[in-house]
Amino acid sequence: APTTPPATDTALSVLRQIAALIAQAEADGRITPGIAQALSAPVQEALAAVARDYGAISACGTLTAFANLVEAQDGKAIPTDLAASLLTLAARATSLLPCA
Repeated sequence: APTTPPATDTALSVLRQIAALIAQAEADGRITPGIAQALSAPVQEALAAVARDYGAISACGTLTAFANLVEAQDGKAIPTDLAASLLTLAARATSLLPCA
């Protein structure tokens, strides 16, 4: 079986952490289902891109869009502490991908 490069594997795990954090925040009532869906869509797109292609350069733009959405809603539809956690994880995922 082909082995996945460690960086890609780690990017996948960080993206999964982001998805889990969004789901938990929605379950806890910290964000609305609409915001959860808006946040989840780019994360799922990035997960699919990374899983499909080890280079996953398309995931970089998707993560940038995700971060922009989080920043726009920081302190509004997304609690500040949650936004900070999501942005930290998004930056970590981006650093593990071949983003320029």
